[in-house]
Amino acid sequence: MLMLASGVAAVAAACPPASAAAPRAGLSSPVVVEWSTLEAALTFKTDSGSQSGDSGSHLKDGQPKTSDSTPSTSPSTSGSSSSSPSGNSSPSDPTSPDPSSASQPDGIPALGKDLLTAPGAPAPTLGQQVAVAPASGTVLVQVRGKGPFTALHGAADLPVGSVIDATKGTIVLASAIDSSGTRQFAAFHGASFRVAQPPNAQGMTDIALVGGSSSACGGSRPRGHRASVAAHRRTKVIRSLWATDDHGRFQSRGRSSVATVRGTTWVTTDRCDGTLTSVSSGQVSVRDLRAKRTVVVSAGHSYLARG
Repeated sequence: MLMLASGVAAVAAACPPASAAAPRAGLSSPVVVEWSTLEAALTFKTDSGSQSGDSGSHLKDGQPKTSDSTPSTSPSTSGSSSSSPSGNSSPSDPTSPDPSSASQPDGIPALGKDLLTAPGAPAPTLGQQVAVAPASGTVLVQVRGKGPFTALHGAADLPVGSVIDATKGTIVLASAIDSSGTRQFAAFHGASFRVAQPPNAQGMTDIALVGGSSSACGGSRPRGHRASVAAHRRTKVIRSLWATDDHGRFQSRGRSSVATVRGTTWVTTDRCDGTLTSVSSGQVSVRDLRAKRTVVVSAGHSYLARG
């Protein structure tokens, strides 16, 4: 008992009463917190996306630091460069339409369509001219397919036979269905194309892909150990055109097939081994020029007409 009392007295002597060191007004007795514990409570991990605390900052050396890693919700654009008349490569995933353009419910970018439907906008004429307007990016036009390319800055009319370079932008095109000037609309992105419309084709507007380079496709198929390299080369993309229409009469023409649309979002891709038609919505009637047959391709499917 004497030893226990001595121990209690020693502890009491080492710990002065609360009155000897009263805390500041409004605060309870001081609590010691390890810095590592506080840092763990305030910081967050950007690799997993989970957070704790009420801010998006790291604490380092006692100072806030903005996170260098911000989770991204935008679609990946890696490998999405487009083909051009100079021969640049096309999207590695040609079935993915351009996500950058704000669209109306019918899929036509609002900005370009608004320019073509505003009072005093250029009007298409059946078999003679179409009306065009840029929706995003840079669009170039070559009148009647001759002379230099010039930038398109607003709504304009173009004679049929003109070439449109939409490798770095999106264009909305209006063509006439009948002699009264009833209009149909479509949007295009990712390649250059020539516009045609025979006057007796009941409004059918022909979009023929041009540009790109097939020089990398090579000649005859090699044998032996080079066969696998050649197989990979044959799937190389020459040019790829994304398109969407509003239930109009449009067809896209590649090297090996012609695709006639039915209220559709589709991609026409010329590759070394043929023309690939990929459908995101609606249906496309594909005419295989080599096999001399017609195939209906529905949304989520594609068809390769071998060249």
